[in-house]
Amino acid sequence: LRECIDRARSKNTLVLREELMRRDASIKLRQARLEYIPHVGITSTSETALGKTVTLPSTTSEGIEELEISANITTDLFAGLRKHHTLKRSELEAEAVAHHIDKVRNELELEVTYAYLNVLLAEERVDIVENQIATLEAQLLVTRKMVDEGTRETGDILQMEAQLTDARHQSLLTYNQRLIAYFTLCQLLEIDDYRDFHIIAPQSIQMQLNMSPESTTEIFSAAQSLPQIQSANIGIDIADRNVKLAKAGLYPTLNLSTGYRSEYDYPLSIPRRAFSRQIKDNANAYFLFTLNIPIFNSLSTRSKIETNRISRLRAEYDLRLAQKQIYQEIQEAFIDAHGSLEQYIASVQNVESSDNSLRDVEKRYARGRATSSDYIIAVYNCTNSRNQLALAKYQYIYKNKLLDFYTGVPIDL
Repeated sequence: LRECIDRARSKNTLVLREELMRRDASIKLRQARLEYIPHVGITSTSETALGKTVTLPSTTSEGIEELEISANITTDLFAGLRKHHTLKRSELEAEAVAHHIDKVRNELELEVTYAYLNVLLAEERVDIVENQIATLEAQLLVTRKMVDEGTRETGDILQMEAQLTDARHQSLLTYNQRLIAYFTLCQLLEIDDYRDFHIIAPQSIQMQLNMSPESTTEIFSAAQSLPQIQSANIGIDIADRNVKLAKAGLYPTLNLSTGYRSEYDYPLSIPRRAFSRQIKDNANAYFLFTLNIPIFNSLSTRSKIETNRISRLRAEYDLRLAQKQIYQEIQEAFIDAHGSLEQYIASVQNVESSDNSLRDVEKRYARGRATSSDYIIAVYNCTNSRNQLALAKYQYIYKNKLLDFYTGVPIDL
């Protein structure tokens, strides 16, 4: 089981798809860090103007061409800590994505466990129906011998053969159910050849549950480390950052631009000046400070703040709902586990009674004191009780492993 779970957690297509979210979050986080680096750029502008243009105090031309080249560096000196809050939000979002992927893997782990136990159940049901067929075949031989000896009628053979045919038909259904169970498990494991895939059944499984109703409180406390709870907590932190980012819009912003530029221009109708000389003569460095003070912007910033505060309250409710959901699942698993265990114990007693009844009917049938119908009913009851026992056993195992999962115990058999 553990090998199946580990393979699914690393190979399943759903997990691989969700892993792309981690890469996307990593790119966004890297970009948020790079925003601290000033922006550097080179600009080149070429312009041709037609019509009369005064280029010298006493000179006019019918047009002019201009070329400007500049290199500049731009950075924010103060912007209400927008970059800081954006970076912290990106870090939280990356962490939330990691928890989301863990949640997907955990859900897949439970699916694999359920599918694996279904395979074990299907295998056991195949064994049960094969034992039923073997029992009926053996009894059919005994009945034919008794008919030859004159102690039984031919009708007993016909009844036994009809029941044997029905059992063989049931075996075909159980074979198909086993094949479907293997197919379902292999789909989770990304294995195509489900017909030749086989699992290793555990040697023995402990069938007891030492938990009181008070244990659910401890399980719920341990379940606070589950990724869905952690993700909901991070959702509150992200909402807080969004509020701070919205508040940053209330503060002035101060921007610095510095650069080096030069230009070259010449009238179309007069001799051109040397390009290199113009570039050298017109070169200059500059520093530009830009202060932007928000005064009125249709109250959009205030609206963003209020909207993000509402989102923050929604994140708190999301956390409560996630905790409530986990608590409900733990309580249901606890109740189901105890109920399944009680059903298993009752099924064990039922199997024992059915086996004793079948042995008694076999003895009476051999002495001619029981009919073939009595024997067929006894075989059916024995088979049905074993099927109920197998179902109760694996239902209990799954619910018990579900409680282990919430406690933080790795799932294994």
